[in-house]
Amino acid sequence: VKEFIEEPEPPVIIESKKIAEILNLEPGEYEAKGTVVAINAQSFVLQDETGLILVYNGTEWATEVKLGDLVTVKGATSVYGNAMQFGKGATYEVTGNQEVTNPEAKELTIEELNEYATLNPITIKYGKITGTLTVSNGKYFNVNVEGATVIGSVSYPIDVDAMAALDGKKIEVEGYITG
Repeated sequence: VKEFIEEPEPPVIIESKKIAEILNLEPGEYEAKGTVVAINAQSFVLQDETGLILVYNGTEWATEVKLGDLVTVKGATSVYGNAMQFGKGATYEVTGNQEVTNPEAKELTIEELNEYATLNPITIKYGKITGTLTVSNGKYFNVNVEGATVIGSVSYPIDVDAMAALDGKKIEVEGYITG
């Protein structure tokens, strides 16, 4: 009689990469280091000197990072809405903090908005759009830009009540456009 010994699974090797490299690779297990430049109720945007990537944490996430936090993220990437992102299972560690200055926001024209929506892959950019806010089901915040063929959304606002109070009003939204 021979005893069968199960071989352990080999450890997942996580490669440390610059964000621009990760954006150009197939989804996989990676590590990225950068600065938190934007936060919403379910995710944050991480930036290094080569690019930007969304780190999605899901509905149960308590906003634990602050703007300017230096963060190391490890985990699986996937494509969502034509954009590469780290998903819910990713872990992160805050290693420091620095001041963040966002670029000057440029108003996107109707043509630029329509073109951006067709990009594959989509890359995160900083910009501004103006339109009428429509709130539905108390959790979807859509910005209708007159003449555009796409509708912009404010994803997972931290202050839902403040956003809901703007329903039906013309607003200007400035920030990182993630998809």
